[in-house]
Amino acid sequence: MRPVEAGRASLVSVVIPVYNGERFVAEAVESVLAQTYRHVELIVVDDGSTDGSAELLARYPTARVVRQSNTGCTGARNRGIAESHGELIAFIDQDDIWRPDKLDLQVEALNRSPEAGYSLGHITLFVEPGCPVPAWMGTRGWMVGTQRVGYLPGTMVVRRGLFESLGTFDERYQIGSDADWLVRARDAQIGVVVVPEVVLDKRIHTGNLSGHPDGSSDMLGVLAASLKRRHAAAAEG
Repeated sequence: MRPVEAGRASLVSVVIPVYNGERFVAEAVESVLAQTYRHVELIVVDDGSTDGSAELLARYPTARVVRQSNTGCTGARNRGIAESHGELIAFIDQDDIWRPDKLDLQVEALNRSPEAGYSLGHITLFVEPGCPVPAWMGTRGWMVGTQRVGYLPGTMVVRRGLFESLGTFDERYQIGSDADWLVRARDAQIGVVVVPEVVLDKRIHTGNLSGHPDGSSDMLGVLAASLKRRHAAAAEG
């Protein structure tokens, strides 16, 4: 994972996995195009959408749209990684919004921390008008608008070499693949730099995958795999 040469801007490949995303995906795309950091390639993986996503995405000629049969969000992210050319890779979900300085902040943080394999940032949550506040957001939705570190793909900027050494997202998990990757990075003692600023506004609505019932079983699998790795490492050490 070599640092970028001084004075040369890293190409950031931004991957958006899309499945029937016509309701919100334009806002996600436009938040990428509005970045103050300009050395970006945008890859949208249309994961077998059956709505108007393809027609909507055709309005953005600078986005490279890759279409495939439906594999799920994890497979779509991995396809985007495979199609990318950047030294750094970032992600945004079809229903979320980046702050304009997101990439500037995180690329600079990685340039200052060559030992770090990836960067995270802070998030805020907002509820789509007309949608109920989920119970997990706390009494009276106190989590809405509060800031916290976002342990999710939308805040990640990852050095390409780390995906090559650690692996991409595990497609056995449709809900927990991002958590699994972050836990694998932690278990491998990969350095991370967290910027203190909010970089992502995460939309809460009735279609969020985070509320899917498979999420709990995925997380149990992630934790079990982590324990197995740690026990193996302790036995070797």
